Amino acid sequence: MWLELFTALLDWLTGLVQRQTRTTGEDVQAKPGLRASLDARLAAWKKRAGAP
Repeated sequence: MWLELFTALLDWLTGLVQRQTRTTGEDVQAKPGLRASLDARLAAWKKRAGAP
């Protein structure tokens, strides 16, 4: 009885975590154009800061 209760509790917690994280077992969707935007911001910062 205790084993079944413990198993049911773990199954419920696993389902709860999967519903709340929304990324369990799958890749996160990337935002289109994000890399280009960040690269442009980094290049502008390097130009202002005089970084190599």
